[in-house]
Amino acid sequence: MRRNKRVVWEVDVKLAFKLIFGLIYTVVYVVLAVDSTGGGHGAFIFFAPLFTWPLILMALGLTTRVNNSIVRILVPMLLIVSYISIGAMFLDECIHGDGSVQRRWEMSPYFVILILGWYFAGQLIIWSTYILELRRQNRLD
Repeated sequence: MRRNKRVVWEVDVKLAFKLIFGLIYTVVYVVLAVDSTGGGHGAFIFFAPLFTWPLILMALGLTTRVNNSIVRILVPMLLIVSYISIGAMFLDECIHGDGSVQRRWEMSPYFVILILGWYFAGQLIIWSTYILELRRQNRLD
């Protein structure tokens, strides 16, 4: 019985850290996305990931439950659906857009690199967390 309490405590602590990371990741990304609009004259396309952000946060939270075979499949699927949706929005912007991303790049290429870097760094952390949890679970099995 004692081990079960410890496992529950570990899951709760991990989930709390993941929720804190998710909150920080979200707040910083939203601030960067708002700044990318340049007072209404910038690149609104950086808001596109926010439409699928709930899927990303759901996947992050589910990484604490990788001992469930459905969750093992669900986490990558949520992230892949998010990436496909974001990719479609970016593609639409490239084809039908008003050139705001190009203008934003010309104004400050470092800012575009910063916002994309922040997004991809967070995704790398989420995938790393998922893989580490899978490896830890496989050691326990």
